[in-house]
Amino acid sequence: MKRIFLLLMLVLVIVNIQSNMMRASAEETPPMLTMLASESEKKELDRCVQIYYRKTGSWINVEYIKDDEYMDAVNTRILAGEGPDIICATWLPFWSYADARLLADIGELIENDPDIDLNDYHVNIIDPLRVGDGRLYALPCSFYFQDLMVNTPLLEKYGLERPTDWTIQSVTDMAVTFSDITEKAPDVYAGLTVPFDFFEHCVKDEIKLSVDFCKGRSAVESIPVEVFESLNLHERIRRGFTLNIISSQAEKKAIYYSGVDKVLLYESNMYLGSLWSAPVRTYIDYIDFEFLPAPRADMNAGASYIPRLIFCVNRQGNVPKAWEFLKMMLGEEVQNDRDIVLNPVFKSATEARLSDLRAELLEVQSAVESGTSFFELVDSMRIDYSELDSALEKFILHYKNRVSSLSVPMLNDHRFSASVEAVVARDPNGRVDAGRVKNEVERIADVYLSESGGNISRGYTVIYIVAAIAAVILIGLIISRMARKKERNAKKG
Repeated sequence: MKRIFLLLMLVLVIVNIQSNMMRASAEETPPMLTMLASESEKKELDRCVQIYYRKTGSWINVEYIKDDEYMDAVNTRILAGEGPDIICATWLPFWSYADARLLADIGELIENDPDIDLNDYHVNIIDPLRVGDGRLYALPCSFYFQDLMVNTPLLEKYGLERPTDWTIQSVTDMAVTFSDITEKAPDVYAGLTVPFDFFEHCVKDEIKLSVDFCKGRSAVESIPVEVFESLNLHERIRRGFTLNIISSQAEKKAIYYSGVDKVLLYESNMYLGSLWSAPVRTYIDYIDFEFLPAPRADMNAGASYIPRLIFCVNRQGNVPKAWEFLKMMLGEEVQNDRDIVLNPVFKSATEARLSDLRAELLEVQSAVESGTSFFELVDSMRIDYSELDSALEKFILHYKNRVSSLSVPMLNDHRFSASVEAVVARDPNGRVDAGRVKNEVERIADVYLSESGGNISRGYTVIYIVAAIAAVILIGLIISRMARKKERNAKKG
């Protein structure tokens, strides 16, 4: 009996020791960071989480939500005090959360961190996301921009010149004139309808760019009515349906568009990939074209860009650890990772990628001269092999100039965008009432800004959401207290 008793005591001691060790281990283990993100950024963020784990030994619990459900999910959780430490806000009206004082000031975190100097970054990409009081609540870690390729040789062939006042109106007029002249020319177009109608796209983008969501002000009223009237000229513009996309299966993937020669205007997304990535390859191949910013209503209004991988930090979350993750996102490794960042906000990473392009070109030249590889890629290029050096240097200069000129972010708000799409619509005859559209767009912008990001179509605001969630929480607390009181009374009975 004694032996059994001693054995039981020994088991209890061992269990107690193990329990204390597990408790101590749990206390020493840093709390796991949490993040909410939309499914559209899963590929990039999964890679970021892996890098963070390799550097810190800690995982980040990322919950991905469907794009069309993302805003409502974030609203519900963060306003109920259940939000994550980090919010991926690329597709969110983060300025509304900033107004509600739900976010940590990232600008302050940067100022207090001796390792980070904003002068080392493209501040023209970061600073426009500051809110009205100058605070920075959202940090873009990537971006891209759009070039409009102008087929200069095609213009010259038909005796035309590019307008010097590069505006939506002048570009539309040029496209109409070109369409009239080339009406009977086979397979020659002013633009494309795939993946979207560029000319209508420009007008809608101008509306969105004219609303500064972060500062809470609108310049929609300054858009000339002629911009909206230009929508009625679009039916006169000859547009093709698609281009023949050729994809090489060689060691280095090469993608270029063989039909660009037949199109006057072609929009190209610009990101800093490899020598054989579509933007770099297209620029080099079509070095005799002009690559200009997408036109705006006023050519001095500022060049636009699209911020990506925008992060916010929940004020009630683990701010120090969240900042540790954001610092990693701003660092050399992530910023120079082409699978994560389209264009770096870190200047050093920009220079590193440009140096990589030169190194890739040297590799190609060495391989071609030794007769080992790259023949398929080089032979498929539109320009002569001897021009590659100068073409790449022109691309690098163009890229640097364009990046330094960017100043107006194209921020995303699904509800505002949906309202714009609904208003910029044609009547049964295919016409647009320019005056009515301009007035409606001005009204939408005013209502949106006065409601701080509310649903324009139904008129509720963030304040109403807060009130509704607070009411639900209050009712829940009352029910919980009543249940506990009833349980205590039952025990007494």
